[in-house]
Amino acid sequence: MILVWVMTLLTAACAAPGAPAVQQPQDTGGAGSGGPVRIGFGASEIERSRYQPLIEAFNAANLDLVVSYSELIYYSAN
Repeated sequence: MILVWVMTLLTAACAAPGAPAVQQPQDTGGAGSGGPVRIGFGASEIERSRYQPLIEAFNAANLDLVVSYSELIYYSAN
């Protein structure tokens, strides 16, 4: 019985005071939520014309997934 009490005290002492609670990720769609899974895809704006038709075809063939295009901005060190 004393061992249980000591273990409880030690376990409680190990918790950091004021430590933030662990947050669960929010549901953003997908299996079980009834909505499509959302996937982001990024490339430079120059490449949009190459990838946009592929993304649209993929989205049409996979109704449970939605791919969205995001422009990536590249900076040169020169």
